[in-house]
Amino acid sequence: MRGLTHRAVDEAAGLPPGSTSNRARTRAALLEAAVRRLAVREAAALGTAELPDPAGGPDALAEVLARALHRSLTGQRELLLARYELALEAARRPGLREVYDATGRGFFREPLVALMAAAGSAEPERHALSLIAWCEGLMFSCAAGSYHAEVPGEAQLRAGMAELLHGMLGRGRRDGGEGVRGGARGGVIPRHSRGVFTTALGRLQGWAGAANARGGGPGGGGDVGRRRLCLRLAARRTYRSAPPRARRRTGGGAGPRP
Repeated sequence: MRGLTHRAVDEAAGLPPGSTSNRARTRAALLEAAVRRLAVREAAALGTAELPDPAGGPDALAEVLARALHRSLTGQRELLLARYELALEAARRPGLREVYDATGRGFFREPLVALMAAAGSAEPERHALSLIAWCEGLMFSCAAGSYHAEVPGEAQLRAGMAELLHGMLGRGRRDGGEGVRGGARGGVIPRHSRGVFTTALGRLQGWAGAANARGGGPGGGGDVGRRRLCLRLAARRTYRSAPPRARRRTGGGAGPRP
């Protein structure tokens, strides 16, 4: 940031000496002007004025947003680096911090909150934060981090964005909440599976058996036995509260058996 001076701006813009000082009298004013101008240029590069129609669903949103990200990473990397410099400077200057936050809200945060709300998000503020954090982390990694030489292609960005949006908007969840579409074979992953209960109970029994072998700790072996019984009953009660369809998948019966 030391190179950002009134004289340097005059020279870069081909203006007579003192021209920049007429618009920004102090260094603080110059930095604030840089933040505002940068926000305008980044918004144009990302295309925030042309956000997609949320009615198209998560995949349509992912396609447009991934294209904007790729354009920023491959053709506007210098804008990202400039923003990171200004962000660090804003952390040291309270006045600049206010300007930085205000431009971020107006150009990026508020449009994304509105977009998530229109797309059907139950928590648009929180989901907008998640979306911004995902994009910011990816842009930093690819512009100034360990992936600076391995910028992902548009297809990769689209896949990652689609996964995020589907998770937030819940389009991949079945009606009735029995499970989530996807998994290794693209089917439904049941929440109450026999394998889950078998593994959980096996671990609990192993822990209780080890405690018994050591003498049961402060409460003695009787306490460990009662604890093991309570854990088994709790697991059985959970099984019985499962949806009927999920219970049929686990084999029916009074409860899970290891």
